[in-house]
Amino acid sequence: FIAKQKEIVTFISTGDDKEFKAGIYYYDLKNNRQIEIFDHEGDYKQLSINKDGSKLAFLADSSNNKKDVKHYDLYFWNNTGSAQQVLNNKNKNMPDGWEVSENKEIIFSEKTNRIFFGTAPVKPEKDTLILEEEIPQLDVWHWNEPILYTQQLNTKSEDLKKAYLAVYHLENNSFVQLENEKFTGIELINKGDKQNAVAWSNLPYSLQSMWEGELEHHDFYLVDIETGKASIIKQDCRAIPEVSPEGKYLYWYNPMDTSWNTYNIALGRELKVTNPNKVQCADELNDVPNPAETYGIAGWLAGDKALLIYDRYDVWEVDPENRTEPINITLDGRKNKINYRVLDFKNDNRNKLGDDEIGFEIAKPIYLKGHNEVSRYNGYYKGSLDQSKAPVELLSGPVWLTGSIKAKDVDVFVYTSETFDEFPNLMVTENEFKKSKKISDVNPKQKEFLWGTKELYSWTSLDGQNLQGLLIKPANFDPNKKYPMIVNFYEKSSQRLYLHHIPEAHRSTVDYHYYSSNGYIIFNPDVYYKEGYPGESAYNCVMPGITQLISEGFVDENSIAAQGHSWGGYQNAYLITKTDI
Repeated sequence: FIAKQKEIVTFISTGDDKEFKAGIYYYDLKNNRQIEIFDHEGDYKQLSINKDGSKLAFLADSSNNKKDVKHYDLYFWNNTGSAQQVLNNKNKNMPDGWEVSENKEIIFSEKTNRIFFGTAPVKPEKDTLILEEEIPQLDVWHWNEPILYTQQLNTKSEDLKKAYLAVYHLENNSFVQLENEKFTGIELINKGDKQNAVAWSNLPYSLQSMWEGELEHHDFYLVDIETGKASIIKQDCRAIPEVSPEGKYLYWYNPMDTSWNTYNIALGRELKVTNPNKVQCADELNDVPNPAETYGIAGWLAGDKALLIYDRYDVWEVDPENRTEPINITLDGRKNKINYRVLDFKNDNRNKLGDDEIGFEIAKPIYLKGHNEVSRYNGYYKGSLDQSKAPVELLSGPVWLTGSIKAKDVDVFVYTSETFDEFPNLMVTENEFKKSKKISDVNPKQKEFLWGTKELYSWTSLDGQNLQGLLIKPANFDPNKKYPMIVNFYEKSSQRLYLHHIPEAHRSTVDYHYYSSNGYIIFNPDVYYKEGYPGESAYNCVMPGITQLISEGFVDENSIAAQGHSWGGYQNAYLITKTDI
């Protein structure tokens, strides 16, 4: 285990080497200094070290108990002497029938003296005096149980390892249980340095969730880290709360009214910060019988000053206190059908933009007339939060960008670029992308394949929609020949025009490269669904695309196959009852 900010390594020795005793060791790589901080034989779990290597904690069962069942104590070391036991299972604040759990990572808070770890109910020991044939093979399930019996069986191994968050306060040597069995989940705020943690629970709504499906209902809680007291702050919300970077706010998307919401933790105040009449945060193309999902967020400005929220095209600056109206900081996305998405240049080891600047990844779906799905990125832009300043283009060209890193002191960018037949190798560029150089060559064997080509193909559905899909043609394609064709589809795929796939067998779909290199055409049409009529929607979209391809003369109409898995499998089953093709 390595400290993130210092040249410090900690490790466990089994003592198998006679020259090296059992225990836990601390090694300073810079000063070539080794310290044995715990010199007992035993079973150790969850060894953890803080960022600067000044604190270390672990769980130990040093009883030399040879049985399978272990009971662990919490140990702490603060850079002096030997590690000391700070908590055992006899602590007065330990819930009845509970113990320290080996199944949860130990975490140090960064600015406070807190150690977070896990506890769990004690598992009953197996009665070895009972013979296997004497144990009744009977499962009992009650109709009102919150979790379906089949799901209980499926998650049994995970459930047996479930651990619940607890904290040990080093300043006053106190232990506090934070999480309990009524919570579905819990998250620390500011890495455990704040007064509270946030928790949520689906338990009161678990029965109705069985028939309602996705977007479960939850109650939200704030849990006091000093006392463990949980206070409910919101009931029956179909979301899970998230925490702003500075820990000032909780925030969530409400799919039922398609709004973003914040909760000021200090003031205990909830606010709706977007309205669909102003900012349409919900997926405008939602075609499933569930509430529309959100387009997501780009993150927060420094100091939790503002939340950056996406609609279908633009980026909006939203005041978490709702004092001002949301501001469209990209201005023309919807007008010009351009998708703006924020680039993160502010991670560790990346050159930071100015305080009034933001990086944009811009995708203009030039080839996509029917919908907004992104087929290619047109460039990286550096924009300003000052709307009077125009964005500066850093890169142009039809490349599919999957990530970037900007060097700390020099304008050197590392990025990946991929196409149908080009693996997403690493590229390096200076001079703002005027010239790039490939610095990796992954999967060189792909040159041995007959790749063929992938292009966008357009047609009109039976109900008048302009549609597109992917058409993969064999290498050395001859439009005067007739080729066998496989029709394979699953919802929409045209946005994957430049996506690179490695040739490989797949559990549920055909390998396009295998068939295209053997003289097949593959047609991958987009399908737009009318709620309640998925089969009819597939027919309206897929069949006219096939008949148009046949009319172009290069498809053998007597050699057309359909392939689909899961949702695509249902639609194929529907289609074969409606056509003789």
